[in-house]
Amino acid sequence: MRARWVALAGFAFAALLLLAVAVVEPFTSSPATEAPGDVALDCEATLTGGRHPDIPAVGLEPLAECRPEAASTLERIGHDGPFPYPQDDGTFFNREGYLPPAATGAYRLYTVDTPGLDHRGLRRFVTFGGEDRDPSGFDIAYYSDDHYDTFWRVTEE
Repeated sequence: MRARWVALAGFAFAALLLLAVAVVEPFTSSPATEAPGDVALDCEATLTGGRHPDIPAVGLEPLAECRPEAASTLERIGHDGPFPYPQDDGTFFNREGYLPPAATGAYRLYTVDTPGLDHRGLRRFVTFGGEDRDPSGFDIAYYSDDHYDTFWRVTEE
């Protein structure tokens, strides 16, 4: 009798697993760019990341496929400008604590252009590290698609 229950439980588990795959699969097959950690970016939507301590990673290449302006902004940062907005290369204070804690001045902010807008828009890079406030020497870059509400840690992968 016990063997029958075990077999029935195994069958029920397998059926539920197949049902779960059938229900979830259509939602994961939309055109998207794969990023590190099996994160799919929906390039047509706002790229909602995370907050400290749960900031997801995204490779520079997948990010640049969705947001080509992000790559050109990082290039400007690496060459110390020129920056199109006076706020660029300013201090990001992390008042809300959405990024890991750091000393004042450790984070720098930069605008990522949004095509079709005649103002700064919502897209930003925040960099961490570097010596003597040299933007080309940063250690970590964070990308925000939603004006610092959530972040992605950008990797070179």
